[in-house]
Amino acid sequence: MASDMDALASADETRAVAERLGRYFTRGLPMHTRDEEESLLPRLGGLESVVALDTMHREHLEHDSLVRTLVTSCRRLLDAPPSRGKELRAKITQAAEAVATVMVPHLLAEEQEVFPLVGRLDDVTQSRILEEMEARRAAGR
Repeated sequence: MASDMDALASADETRAVAERLGRYFTRGLPMHTRDEEESLLPRLGGLESVVALDTMHREHLEHDSLVRTLVTSCRRLLDAPPSRGKELRAKITQAAEAVATVMVPHLLAEEQEVFPLVGRLDDVTQSRILEEMEARRAAGR
């Protein structure tokens, strides 16, 4: 009986993680990308680090298919019967590893190369960027 409970708890935990992953990659990440694409890139384009900005934009587009695969796998797990849990957990793991492989270096490059450029913008521009980001989050609730 205990092993049945452990398996159930594991399945429930897995479903909760799949739900959180799906939510982040359908809400949080797109908002983050919009912040960069709509608020940062247009204002930073005049600075000398155009290569980093072009790379960030290109990578956003490249990540889409990997993220879609992960989100689809999460949704399938949430909709599937428990008998498919092991198979779908493996697909989620594989998809998450693929996303992490491209996202970790991308996020590091943003922090090291792109975000420091924001500090070179004037205070009014920085305030506008922050207001736009906050407005996106308020609208996304």
